[in-house]
Parts: sequence; structure tokens; C-alpha cells
Amino acid sequence: MAVSQRTSLYVERLEERCQPAGTVTVLQSGSIVRLVGDAANNDVALTATGANALTVTGIATTISGPTTLAGVTRVYLELADGNDSAAVTATVPFDGQIIARASSGNDTFSIGNGQYNGSIVILEEHGDDVVSLAAAGYNEAVIVRTGSGQDSVSALNSVWARRFEISTSRGADTVNLSFCNFADRVVIHTDDDNDLLSLANCAFATFSLFDLGTGHDQAVLNTVTFPTGKPRSVLLGGLGVDTITQTGVTGDRVVRGFYP
Repeated sequence: MAVSQRTSLYVERLEERCQPAGTVTVLQSGSIVRLVGDAANNDVALTATGANALTVTGIATTISGPTTLAGVTRVYLELADGNDSAAVTATVPFDGQIIARASSGNDTFSIGNGQYNGSIVILEEHGDDVVSLAAAGYNEAVIVRTGSGQDSVSALNSVWARRFEISTSRGADTVNLSFCNFADRVVIHTDDDNDLLSLANCAFATFSLFDLGTGHDQAVLNTVTFPTGKPRSVLLGGLGVDTITQTGVTGDRVVRGFYP
């Protein structure tokens, strides 16, 4: 009589491995530093450790190259395609210039929490992008340009010594300035689609321009101080049914193109 043997089967548990979201390559040539991303979803953090010194950290992202940098006068953040994120902090004041560029994807740039003595330029392309400038002193010009998509640009709890410019492209964009003091000119332009401009608890020391472009746009101003005299600051609606709400707003200004 044949005796059958039963074979027990089991599944072996494999080692858990976290796969980093792409690679960012750090290149330094003299005082110029470039962080170059790939097509994956890169996430990096830069921390100022001195007037011209930085550390680079990858958040579930591989960093290829040096992570401790000295003698830096300009930083290029070139994160390419993918849904990328970059955060810069400068609790130790940073003197270098920052130029952040990203390609297609839903990207997030945060530059704040400290003091910046060099200019900042942020250039975005297609995607629903988020730019945050918060809790900082910006002592040189800051320029933000976003591409098509539903973008959000915010400036919060900060002091601005030089000019501040924001330009958004097609898409239902939101621009929020809150608890900020601006010593120099502010220029904000939103393009096509239904955009929202929110100004709250802000003081503008000189002429500023807010142009909402085409679309059914909305401007909400709450506790805002504009300078008196000429030239007067200007708020412009465009083609579309634009509305404006002003509460606790003082100073001289020209308002055109809003309904009613």
C-alpha cells in the first residue's frame, strides 16, 4: 500500500526596501552650485549653515555628490520633470542667490524661515504648482513666474526690502499675501482664467500694481495700507466679471475693471 506524503508550502517574507524617488545630482564649480534632478518625483531640503554655506538632504531621494557645500554665491535648483519638492531654510542668514527651475509636473517650492540677502528667482512650467515664501526677511528682489495650471503663490509673515514680482500663466490661480511689509514695489499679474487675489494685514510703502488679467477674477483686501500721494497704487480687473471686496483699506489707490 502506497503512503502519500503531504508537502507543506510557505511564503518567505522578503526584506522591506524603500525605493528612493529618483536622484538629484549636486555639482559645484567654484562658487556656483547646481542641483540637477531626474524625471522622477524628487524631494530635497537645503539648509543654510553660514552666509555662503549649505547642506543638502534628500527626502526619499538619492543625493549624488557633496551634501556639505561652502563658498556658495549662487544655487541653481533644476528639478526637471516629475512632481518635485524643494524646501530652503536660512535660520543662519544666507547671502547667495537662489534660482529655482522646474519642468512639467506638480511642483512645490518653499523658501523661507530665515533671512535671505541675495535675490531669489522661481521659474515654473506646466503643472499645478505651489510656491511658498514665509516667515523670512527678503533683502533683495524676489521674482516668481509660474506656467499654465492651477497654481498657488503665497507670501506670509515676512518683510520685503526690495521689489517683489509675481506672474502666473493660464489657470485658476491663487495669490495670497498675508501679514507682510513691503518696502519696495510689488507687481502681481495673473493671466487667463478665474483667479483669486487675497491681501490681508499688509503694508505697501510705495507704488504697487495688481493686474488680474482676463477671467472672472476676485480680489479680497482686508486691513491693507497703501501709501498716500502719487504715484497711486493700481488694482485692475480685466475681461470678465471681476469683483473686489475692501475692508479696512487705507491710502490712495486706483481701482478699475471690477463689478459693480
